[in-house]
Amino acid sequence: MEHTSHETYKSNLKLFSKVEKDFVANDYIESKFEKIAFGNFESNKDRLIFLTSFLDTEHSHILKDEKLENIKIRPDETIENLPEDLASMKGKVSNLNITGTDLDKLYYIEKEEYKKSILCEKVKIRYKFDLHIGKGHCIVDYGFHGALSKSTNYDAEFQTSIWITESKTVGLNFSSAIRLINKEVTRMRKNKYNKILARYENHIEENK
Repeated sequence: MEHTSHETYKSNLKLFSKVEKDFVANDYIESKFEKIAFGNFESNKDRLIFLTSFLDTEHSHILKDEKLENIKIRPDETIENLPEDLASMKGKVSNLNITGTDLDKLYYIEKEEYKKSILCEKVKIRYKFDLHIGKGHCIVDYGFHGALSKSTNYDAEFQTSIWITESKTVGLNFSSAIRLINKEVTRMRKNKYNKILARYENHIEENK
């Protein structure tokens, strides 16, 4: 669902919805595609927790040794009493695209007052992968493409991109490796997003 303008996005959405409807009607798929939008989260903190949760590979048998190498954020100007450094960026900074090492130690991620105060569009994480067809390193881009445009696009959909940066196996079939990694990433995405949905549902039940 990549797009360069809101008009293109609307055209893509109409076509996508028709394909989805036809697939369900013809039993090609059992249910509608799962859409995770930037605006699906109840808070900035929840969205940040979801994106950074891909740093947890404890239950993965394929991906390990995760390292956060890039994060794209900007201050949420609708939040009152922003931390002083974020408040100084209001009206000046469209986004911060931070690249480096050990970024999971950034105070934007670790400190509570920042978690609720920033809009996070994407993260890039480097992994070691270990597949039955070979080993190596890959980078996975998790994010909501175009969410931090001039005006925040809350309809931006969650997408992933995968590329292999290093192969430790001679003759590794990159296409097959990416397909297997994508299958694992999809499993992780479902589990991690379902945990957030379950928490929302429990909260609703508690407040009935």
